[in-house]
Amino acid sequence: MRFLTVVIFLIFSTLGYSQCEYSQIKFDKSTRLLFLKQYPVTLDIFETPFNGRIILASMMRIGDNFTIDLEITTDSNAQELEPVCFKKGSKLTFSLTNNETVTLEQREEIICGIKQDVKDTDYNTVSNYARFVIDLEMINKLKEHEIVLMKVESEDYNKTFVLKSELEEVKNDEIVTSNPTRYFIDNLECLTHPKI
Repeated sequence: MRFLTVVIFLIFSTLGYSQCEYSQIKFDKSTRLLFLKQYPVTLDIFETPFNGRIILASMMRIGDNFTIDLEITTDSNAQELEPVCFKKGSKLTFSLTNNETVTLEQREEIICGIKQDVKDTDYNTVSNYARFVIDLEMINKLKEHEIVLMKVESEDYNKTFVLKSELEEVKNDEIVTSNPTRYFIDNLECLTHPKI
């Protein structure tokens, strides 16, 4: 019996079901519309004594529509940072381990970033936001292969990021490990086949 329990646990862990945690769950009984939002996951961290960057991603499901939200926060005391606006048609492209690329588009008209000056320091901080649609064809590709590169393109922003297979960060005095290259493999199933 113990062996069977361990095997079931390993199967579910491999499928990523153990990671299905949602920051919001709503279900409208009259329309039968399901709304799910996952907690943000860190995809990238870059730090020097003069500047830093963190990229957070969270996915949402509204009915049968899926999106990924990106928050790219940069701070610097060496240069003046300005927020950018991601407009309709901005692109998020992932290069996968099977040499395919998957491109997602923003369909919202405009989403603009915000700027903050950190009091008592010389740092200024900019958080830029974008939301990209994941259609069903892209879901099937993204959940099969790991990500190698992530490219974000808009009129005012064009950057490529190399994602790590494992990333450690400190949250609430604890070390939290994420696997950026497996982001979709580990999390898409939680939206397409929710465990709630």
